[in-house]
Amino acid sequence: MIRGMEKTTDKAWADFKKKNTQSVKVDVSRFNLPVPITVYPPTQTMSSTKNPWGDFYRQYPGSWGWTELSRVGFDRGTHQAVVYFGNTCGGLCGGGTLFLLTKSHGEWKVIGEYPCWVS
Repeated sequence: MIRGMEKTTDKAWADFKKKNTQSVKVDVSRFNLPVPITVYPPTQTMSSTKNPWGDFYRQYPGSWGWTELSRVGFDRGTHQAVVYFGNTCGGLCGGGTLFLLTKSHGEWKVIGEYPCWVS
């Protein structure tokens, strides 16, 4: 377990790890975002040119970079959730964080943020 994640139930953590052993197809029509998004399969890689980030930003001007979102792990009663969010925006630009959420009175709230990496 990641340091600081002691508040996470074993069930939520186990569900998170199990669900994220394989990829799933994302239905982007379910997201109501103010910006356009493009979903790539996990086998998609950046170009192998000398300037892959330059190529990326020419193709997606104004982009925040490459974003990763894990599947959500829940405890048995779906009162606790664990999810990972990462963003890479260039050679030494990016970071990834695990979030611990809890459901109270029907509303999800972040109760912990645990940085995994920073570049």
